[in-house]
Amino acid sequence: MLATTTNSAYLEQYLWPHFTASTAAKEHVLSICLMVNEKIKAGVPAWAFLHEGSAEDGEVTEESAAKFNAFFSKTAQLLVRLPRLNEEQVP
Repeated sequence: MLATTTNSAYLEQYLWPHFTASTAAKEHVLSICLMVNEKIKAGVPAWAFLHEGSAEDGEVTEESAAKFNAFFSKTAQLLVRLPRLNEEQVP
């Protein structure tokens, strides 16, 4: 299933274009993380989608960079909120 979504450009055509940090659900953020991870495993340039809407010289635009920064912040916020495991729960 993941290979199918990776091959269908789900990240580039749906997840990333519809990402807005102020309204993104945790499932949306984690889906982006999952798809990036799958791209890395497949040996595909994982962050190439950031160049969509890039300047003519191929550089990432300020808007794209700001969107990535917002995504990174949202991801970090989710990581901080993960429940802490009690020492007794760790095998």
